[in-house]
Amino acid sequence: MRTTLMRWPLVAALVVGLLALGACGDDDNGGDDPANNEANNDTNNDQNNEPNNEPNNEPNNDVNNDGGEADTRIPDGDYLMGISVAPLQGLILPFLVTIDGESMDDGSGTFKTVSLSAIGDNGNSDVLGTATDVAVDAEGNFSFTIETISLPAEFSPTGGEVELQLIVTGSIQGTEAMCGDIAGEVTTFGIGLDGSTFGAIRVDPVGGQEAPAACEGEGPEEIPRLAPDDCPEVTIGRNNDFPSAGEGGRSFELFGPSDAADLGELPIIFIYHGFGGDIDGMSDGAGLDVLADDLDVLVVVPQGRDVGGTPGWNVASPESEDVAFFDDILTCTNKSFPIDQDRIHSTGMSNGGLMTGVLTAVRNDVMASVAPMSGGLFFDYTAPFDNKIPGLIIWGGEADEAFDQDFNALSTNLIADFQANDQFVILCDHGEGHTFLFDYYNWIFRFFVDHPKGTVPSPYAEELPEVFPDFCQIP
Repeated sequence: MRTTLMRWPLVAALVVGLLALGACGDDDNGGDDPANNEANNDTNNDQNNEPNNEPNNEPNNDVNNDGGEADTRIPDGDYLMGISVAPLQGLILPFLVTIDGESMDDGSGTFKTVSLSAIGDNGNSDVLGTATDVAVDAEGNFSFTIETISLPAEFSPTGGEVELQLIVTGSIQGTEAMCGDIAGEVTTFGIGLDGSTFGAIRVDPVGGQEAPAACEGEGPEEIPRLAPDDCPEVTIGRNNDFPSAGEGGRSFELFGPSDAADLGELPIIFIYHGFGGDIDGMSDGAGLDVLADDLDVLVVVPQGRDVGGTPGWNVASPESEDVAFFDDILTCTNKSFPIDQDRIHSTGMSNGGLMTGVLTAVRNDVMASVAPMSGGLFFDYTAPFDNKIPGLIIWGGEADEAFDQDFNALSTNLIADFQANDQFVILCDHGEGHTFLFDYYNWIFRFFVDHPKGTVPSPYAEELPEVFPDFCQIP
């Protein structure tokens, strides 16, 4: 019999998060060949991205007891489980876990079956995966593997199915809770889950619960930002070993006019590569040095961090190491080359287009205009915004798909968000699927130059300049 868990608003948004994030991988776009495919990762509601690490006043719902010995009575029945996905900080994936447990006199026992179902806006999925005959020792420790979980498309905000492998190692905490570690892989995108955690509490029939996602006291830490006095010198060219989010080792390429130091405040444009891509794939042969010199702009091409074994961007949540990286690059570049604060722009392809979507939503007070390519957004847009950021939305039509994810839907949903918030948009459906060409930079940069912050109405409101291709139009 299937149990339907109705309305934990948090839980529904969280499920959206998982697959969008793991879901958006990339082919090679943003790698060595700009005409190749790529995809990104997937996301969520701001309030839903924080694991529930606060102790519950009901002792039977604590993920950890208050210092006493664990009661290893074997769980039986329905549990709400949250998985905190380590490579995508802030993303919590909720499941309904149904356990058929059997206890022994010595405190050990067996999970005769452990079944997992996804949780969504309209209830729960059918059972996605099951483990059987899972031994639980007298201390309450257990481990099991579910080889394949296929999250159905209707439970994914990307509109595509995503496959996972879960290796669960945990222990019983109290009489009504469990917690531990998650390993395995988001197999659709090759994202490893090492370092992920889970928590689980018995389902309260009344509802109103939030999914824990770790043992008590565990969870994401606040992400620090650099102060100007802590910044290293930023130079034109490759900047390596850049410190950000409390760690070193980040990299970015900075292009700029040959006389940048003498020009005063300059516009700055961020270009984000796709999942599996790198700096060179978005810049080699693109003529960014020439564009930067001709237009008197700074161009930043950052390098993504390791996301479960593949370089990319965490686009699952509003707060992440990659949002901090953006903030830190701005802070430190502004110290070396003063930035025009009304001319901060972003573009990117696939996973990079989704990163541009993140900045549009969470740095609305900073961004002047944006041009996501095969991008979108995985969490709520939270409009209305006072700053009506103009958008140049570029995608490849109905064939814009990668890793079985629907970037046509993601792009058109973002268009709808812009229009609902009264933001000017230009629609560029090139119809060539999940790809882009370096030639696009010419008219993307022209759009940025013509749209500093607060440009309302747009100078393009009636007609696009001739530099734009025929597939671009004003709706």
